[in-house]
Amino acid sequence: PGVIVFRPEASLIYVNAESVHEAVLKRLREPAPSAIRLAICDLSAAPYIDLAGARMLHELHAELTSRGIALRIVGAR
Repeated sequence: PGVIVFRPEASLIYVNAESVHEAVLKRLREPAPSAIRLAICDLSAAPYIDLAGARMLHELHAELTSRGIALRIVGAR
């Protein structure tokens, strides 16, 4: 309880970075979003991250922090 985990199934690049960002934020709008205290991003299936993907992760971190949610990244290569 209190944890959301997401795993992009492809590289985080300019064509999909915004959709991943929106999917995470949409999930946080579901019932009891205030119960979420930790978001884990599993990048084990994302072999490449370009500038747009890195920017998205930075913006997501800022958004989650403003809501009191910690962001942890695992499986990054």
